[in-house]
Amino acid sequence: MADYKSMKIAHMKAKQSARQYRVFVSYSTKDLPIVEQVRAALKGVGAEPFVAEHDIAPGESLRESILTAIRQADAFVLLWSTASSQADWVRHEVGIATGAGRLIIPVLLSPEARLPSFLSDTKYLSACGNLQKGLAQLSELVAGHARSKASNEQAKAFAVLAALVALLFVARE
Repeated sequence: MADYKSMKIAHMKAKQSARQYRVFVSYSTKDLPIVEQVRAALKGVGAEPFVAEHDIAPGESLRESILTAIRQADAFVLLWSTASSQADWVRHEVGIATGAGRLIIPVLLSPEARLPSFLSDTKYLSACGNLQKGLAQLSELVAGHARSKASNEQAKAFAVLAALVALLFVARE
């Protein structure tokens, strides 16, 4: 019975983590009204957005909290505007995400803010002039990645369960 319980717990953990598609949102605080809309849109498709304004408590280390959140994220959404192009924290966060190998999804908020050269070969979403359309595209993209992750994790969970069941049969023989 203990083996069945272990299999059940492993399956439940895989199911739970599949539902949690974590998205780190990088932005300038000058763009907070847009950040709130992005956060709501991501939550609307079942993603778990990390927005420093909401997810870091007073007294916590910004550097450590941000580093941990980026490392745990499945995707990194970069809200690129004139303000974020001048923000040191945003550049730092992009560097961490790049080093961690995270999927970076740039969302262009203003046409005059050009992506940095190290992201010049990355396809971006444009929310210039039509934020709602940009949010819809971002939501659809993140939902697709979340479904893909869930499908992959479900396949892994079934493979683990099948291996455990096979081991149970072998152990009984």
